[in-house]
Amino acid sequence: MRYNHYIIGDLVQAPMLETIRLFPEYYSSGATFHLPETPSLRHFEINHNISLSDVVVQWDNLTYFEDCLNSPDDILTILYAARRLVTGRFHNVQKTSNEELPESAAHATHTSLKHLFISSRDNPHLFTFINLFDFPSLESFIFDSNRSPYFPKAGLISLFARSQSLVSLDIRVLAEDQDLIDLLEKLPSITDLSISSVTYNANPMTDKFLNHLAAELPVTKGILFGFLPCLEILHFTGIRNFAWSSLLGILEGPVQDVGIRHPYFDSPVDNTAPAGIKRKRRLRCTSLTIYSVPGDYIDRDVLLSLMRIREAGVNVEILSNQGDLIQLSLSYHGL
Repeated sequence: MRYNHYIIGDLVQAPMLETIRLFPEYYSSGATFHLPETPSLRHFEINHNISLSDVVVQWDNLTYFEDCLNSPDDILTILYAARRLVTGRFHNVQKTSNEELPESAAHATHTSLKHLFISSRDNPHLFTFINLFDFPSLESFIFDSNRSPYFPKAGLISLFARSQSLVSLDIRVLAEDQDLIDLLEKLPSITDLSISSVTYNANPMTDKFLNHLAAELPVTKGILFGFLPCLEILHFTGIRNFAWSSLLGILEGPVQDVGIRHPYFDSPVDNTAPAGIKRKRRLRCTSLTIYSVPGDYIDRDVLLSLMRIREAGVNVEILSNQGDLIQLSLSYHGL
């Protein structure tokens, strides 16, 4: 069966076509989608019932690509062919039977990619393929391996070293707190961080991680350094593996920090700041979604501090499978 016989007949040219979505209900061996002349194609989506190797279209001007059940070779194919790609979403990347790179593989710089999503399970060689590329324009990265015991710290560090424009990271992994700290130390430009972990074991959101995040940051000639110096927004989804009091350290920084900057961003510099001075960070927004058991309320003293922090203008939201945990805790404590 050839999909073009049922969808587009014998057509091979579609010069004005901008969007293709292929969602066949079932896959037949040898089925193809053949539409080789699509110079205006910008948006392409495909699901797991057809293989990318069975698709023939024109990738030259593609800006959005999304696929399910990719192989690492498929990712290489798209990154090499779609050099104007802005958003790439690769779901359920499969473990390759061949750990070696294809002979045609070569290091390249992909200058247009800004948003990258990869989900994969038990694929320790995935980043051997991904790290053939430099992504100088990459702004946001989502990596989902929450069902996998394998945490590719070295591969991620290598990717981040070549992606210094990255400002948004969403990481869904099973990892130890120190592994996550080691990873994030390579990302001083991050402003928006999301962490998701669904187990007690290998859950990086611990007192150790929060205390590391709460440490004072050194300022020299108006430049902010240290661990995640640009971080403004923190999201966490998962099982609570930390004391409620550890949250306060990342929320009680100064409200006013005008003039302090990090060298990755252009902003006013306070050159009068004494060398060696340290500042507490200030998170603009903290959002937690906690998988908790009934009766797991926020401690009373922590709750009172959270209310003061909210009144100071900091956005703090803590949800649980029971509802708004701040409101539930206020009622529990009679406040």
